[in-house]
Parts: sequence; structure tokens; C-alpha cells
Amino acid sequence: MKQPGDGANLYITSQQGVFTTIETWYAKELQFRPLDMELVTTIAKSPLAVIAKVNSKTNTPQELLARMRDTREPITFGLGAGAHKLVFEFLMDKGRGNDQLVKSVMYRGPAQAVADVAGGQVEFGIMPTAVAYGMYKAGKIKYIALASEFKLAALPEVPLWKDSGMPGLNIYGAWMIALPPGTPKHIIRHYQDLFVPAIRSAEARRFFDDNLMFPVAAEQSPEGARAFIMKIREQWIPYVKNMKLD
Repeated sequence: MKQPGDGANLYITSQQGVFTTIETWYAKELQFRPLDMELVTTIAKSPLAVIAKVNSKTNTPQELLARMRDTREPITFGLGAGAHKLVFEFLMDKGRGNDQLVKSVMYRGPAQAVADVAGGQVEFGIMPTAVAYGMYKAGKIKYIALASEFKLAALPEVPLWKDSGMPGLNIYGAWMIALPPGTPKHIIRHYQDLFVPAIRSAEARRFFDDNLMFPVAAEQSPEGARAFIMKIREQWIPYVKNMKLD
């Protein structure tokens, strides 16, 4: 039997990168404005983390900021998405990093970036905490700090940037379900009715907990998801416009 959503294109999109950086950094490549998409729900979030290779001499946020400011040798950060670049630029700006020696490299995705940090090709990386967790448990990388408003129960030992001289640095790898611009409301409702109960299920909760992610009930409606997007746009787009890509 044909369902109301048959034939629709689902897009699993990030929050921070797609809705705060793309319009400024990649305007010529855009086919439509991200805000024109029809939002269904936020799935879950994982705070972005700054990580380091396991044998790095840097262990704390304060040590990292001091090195970024005073270094006399090159330092490289591996990044996997636009939101990761936002964390890097925020640290460089607020921490007065040496932009002649401290650089970032954009990878095809966070998995490739964390692999190179673990392998020692780059000393530092910025990515969702969940992406780095497997390498952390294997002893191949270490966390420096989380860009989060609160600590994660699975990582109580990892400090927060907001408590380390970087208030306001709260950025998440967050995944949303979106539909093409102009999708009829009954199809939006169909997908919300399908996905939101699944996101709230016990099985999903276990998966989120195991992968250092968490759902946000206030963002599980189209209206709630869009309200959060507008909030982060207000905070970050003015900042993004003053940044330069490598």
C-alpha cells in the first residue's frame, strides 16, 4: 500500500554547519537556502570535542590555548565539517592564536580526521565526541575539552571549554531530518509520526547513551527544530561572516 511519504527525499542534515556556515562560506555552490527546507525533527546531538594524539605534550585546555598563542613551531588541527571550523576559529580568535603557525586542514569527514589524529599525521582534531569515542577507549587519542553546556556522564573527567576561559563555545554535532522545500504538511507530519516515537524509544536511548549522543524533546517538532536553528544562527552567523577559510 502506498504511504503518504512515498517518493519524498529525506535529508539527514547537520545543524551547525548547514545552517550557520554554508550560506556564507559556500554561497555560490548553494542550489537553495537551507532555511527553505522543511524540518521534521532533530534526531540527537553530540558535543564537539577537541582531541589530541595520545602522545601529545598538551593535556588541558589551558595548555592548548597557551601553545596556540605562543608556539614557535607549526600546529595542525584536523577538521571534518564546517561546524568544526567554527570551533577552531573561535579558539584562534578568543585565544589570540598564532595564525602564521596554527592551521586547520579540512577532511572529507570526521572519521578521516580522527584516524589521522590517532595515526599522528596531525596533532589535534575537532569533531563530534561520539566520533572520537572509539579511538579514545582504544587509547589512541585523548580529549582536551568539550564544546558543551554540560558534561557527559560517560566522560566526567573531560573539561568543558566554557569553564576554561571560552564561555559561549557550545557547539554540537547534531543530526536532523529535513525534507525538500515546499513538501506538503501532511507528508511532514507523516515522517514526524514515524520518526519521533523511534527517537524516543528505549532502543534509541540505549544507542544514544552508548554513542555519547542525546535527544532534545523541545526540538522534536518542526517548530521546535526551527526555533533552535534560528537561535544558533543569531549567535553564530555574525561570527562566521568575519572568518576566513584556509
